[in-house]
Amino acid sequence: MKTRLVLAVLLMMPFACAEDVIENGTSKGNQFSQIFLVSQGAKNKALLLRVFNAVRKAEDKKNVGGERALEVRQRINSTEFLVNAGGATDYWFIALKPRDLDNRDRFRTDAELTGKTKSFRTESGGTITVRVMKEVKSKPLPAFTKDQFVLRLKAGETWNLTDFEEQKCQACNGKGMIGELEGLEECSDCELGKITVDYIVKW
Repeated sequence: MKTRLVLAVLLMMPFACAEDVIENGTSKGNQFSQIFLVSQGAKNKALLLRVFNAVRKAEDKKNVGGERALEVRQRINSTEFLVNAGGATDYWFIALKPRDLDNRDRFRTDAELTGKTKSFRTESGGTITVRVMKEVKSKPLPAFTKDQFVLRLKAGETWNLTDFEEQKCQACNGKGMIGELEGLEECSDCELGKITVDYIVKW
């Protein structure tokens, strides 16, 4: 889409809003920005719920895979890898099932140190001993709640919901063209009469 309409959703009262107040509307070229205030009452309860659900989905995606971020230093076989978890320390990682990973691939998982070590020869002929890390079944993550949403917003966190919704372009009234019949031109503010809307979610 040519145009993004950016709405900053300021949540003044959690999941209770009465009237919409739009202020500080600005435009630059084909870029638009509006501050969208939602204050007390229940008029936009459905919108706030949609925003919350979108943020919750984004948070769930961040946590897919597990708590440990690992990088493959060397593939031994489909279930054993020499990995690095950041820093100078490497580990011998044993997967629960075969993984399609190669050198320098990064992945997330849940794993625990077994207390054992593994020694192997390097290409230069030396011997290295590292601790063994074994993959464990991931535990379900706590659900992202409305209370957490509000607390994190109050702490200053923001979320950017890209392409949150699509709206009719006001410049061409959704026609995609501007001008009289003999001099019609494509609307520079949209694509085919539509604009995509990003929501920047703040407290």
